Amino acid sequence: MLRLNEPKNNKIFFLLMGLVSAGFFALYYLFNVKTGYLNDDYTYRLVFEGWRVAADPVKVASLSDIARSMKNHYFLWGGRVPVHAAVQLFLWLAGGRVFDAVNALMAVLLGWLVWFHAGFERKHGALPFLLVNVLLWFCMPQPELTFLNLTNSINNMWTCVFVLLFLIPYRLFFAGDRTKRRGFFSAAAMVPFGFLAGWSSEPAGAAAGAFIVALSALTLKDGKKLPAWVYSGLASLAAGWAVMALAPGYRYKAAHYYGVQNVLKNAFVHFGAIQKNLWSVTLGNLWPLLALLVLAAVSIRVARRKKKAAQRKKNSRRNPAPADGSLRMEGCYVFGAVVSVAIYVVSPEFVPRYLFPAAAFLLIAFSSLLKRLLQELELAPRLRLAAGAVAVLVCLAAVSADALREYSVVNYNGRLASSLENDIETQVRQGKADVVVRGDYRFLSTGRMSIYRYDFIEMEVLWGGPDKNAEINRLIAANYGAKSYVNLARMSYVQEKP
Repeated sequence: MLRLNEPKNNKIFFLLMGLVSAGFFALYYLFNVKTGYLNDDYTYRLVFEGWRVAADPVKVASLSDIARSMKNHYFLWGGRVPVHAAVQLFLWLAGGRVFDAVNALMAVLLGWLVWFHAGFERKHGALPFLLVNVLLWFCMPQPELTFLNLTNSINNMWTCVFVLLFLIPYRLFFAGDRTKRRGFFSAAAMVPFGFLAGWSSEPAGAAAGAFIVALSALTLKDGKKLPAWVYSGLASLAAGWAVMALAPGYRYKAAHYYGVQNVLKNAFVHFGAIQKNLWSVTLGNLWPLLALLVLAAVSIRVARRKKKAAQRKKNSRRNPAPADGSLRMEGCYVFGAVVSVAIYVVSPEFVPRYLFPAAAFLLIAFSSLLKRLLQELELAPRLRLAAGAVAVLVCLAAVSADALREYSVVNYNGRLASSLENDIETQVRQGKADVVVRGDYRFLSTGRMSIYRYDFIEMEVLWGGPDKNAEINRLIAANYGAKSYVNLARMSYVQEKP
């Protein structure tokens, strides 16, 4: 039988990994192509000069426009400057198909990073990589935004990818790679990456920081020393997070957008309502991953008990526990996920997409537990092969059926949205300063991957209405180069295609 480290097996492994990557890239690309812009995208295509929309909005046309926008953004809206600078750069230079391809690549890269952080290697084969990507497809919160919409993808998925890239040396070190990286260069090299990781997004930075602190504390408790780069990376991450979290724009936004003058006082007065929303949204979106985690942990415990009982029955000596027998690594990923949610205990706003880093960390923890469980079970080669074949068939069937159903919805809504956009663009090309759209547009509100799934949001919020001075109307007019924009079309949500 061939060994995995033989050239032929290596080629098969990389071929299978490439096929899985290519398959999911194609899926995400097709869905991205059919997903249009939303309010946030229209906002960030303009120079951020005042509160929300300036009196005379101007589209971003230079790096100096982005610099001015981000300075105003920091003081008027929020501290995610690097992320929103990237959003404006893509909307200015590389929207459309270029972004669709890059965004699909980022989704595939996320799958690779989860697979790596879970501790899988070539010897485990390509099936775990397939399973990771299937779980990403089904279990991530608000996939229509976090995987498909430009602004929200960069804010949530991309920041999570960057943080997981930053954590690679930590994962290697705490897993037992004691390669010396104690020089000044290593410590200094971690600073810019740590600072940007902390300045990426509040939940992603908090998850990374909590993960590093937890594993560092456990390592020090074991009497082991930590190299300088561990501390420099953590300190720079904390500094970047502080620069973001302390932005004056958050207080300004709370006062002008939510009507909250004092966030802490509001959290105390409305403590029950805030906590109810926070944890109901969290459990409502993460329960599948939490259930899988509990199931995997319980299964490992049962398997280990059975193995010990079998050893005692044979009157054999108790074998020492393996070096990686504890579940501390998985526990630290779970701790990071919990902290990424807990930072919102005083926030007046919490929506499912903020859970993206928590979901990614929980998925890593589950995948790592699954790897341990397979090691504990010690299945016979034929049984392992049969179980693997069944798992592959189930995964492919589930993703294929769901993707076909979801694409039918996204494709239909995408055609309607393109029709509206073409109408606006045609009127602008014809020299009409005041654009008026008419017609009958009925969007499907079914499925998980459609940005029109929330039928409780009025269509005027998405496409504007008869008031040309409404914010969304002004945003759309400025984005398409019109003086004004009015939507007189009959727009509604439906459950089935007309």
